[in-house]
Amino acid sequence: MSNVFELPKFVTLYTTLKCQLSCSHCYFVQSGLLNKQEMEWPQIKKTITELRKGGVFGVGLAGGDPLLHKDFVETIRLIKNLGMMPLVATTGVGLTEEYAVLLKNSGLKALRI
Repeated sequence: MSNVFELPKFVTLYTTLKCQLSCSHCYFVQSGLLNKQEMEWPQIKKTITELRKGGVFGVGLAGGDPLLHKDFVETIRLIKNLGMMPLVATTGVGLTEEYAVLLKNSGLKALRI
């Protein structure tokens, strides 16, 4: 039997717990964590790079609302440049046509609102 831990092929990463909404069904609202935590860029970069080394092919970004992270577009580009598929779950609040085009051009393949 092997002692090697195999990573799943798809991972969801919560880069921020910031959100413009306070939905009653949200775990982060209920737990009091909403708007209280956010990953820094070096941690995001290291985590995504390690996921790629582990064979992950898809990285979902969720939160809070990942569009609110200051390094969101750079995170999408990193995932794409490492050969993985970036996917996002967002509230859609504040998403403009121009921003959607920027995200598509950065390598975003799926956006769930």
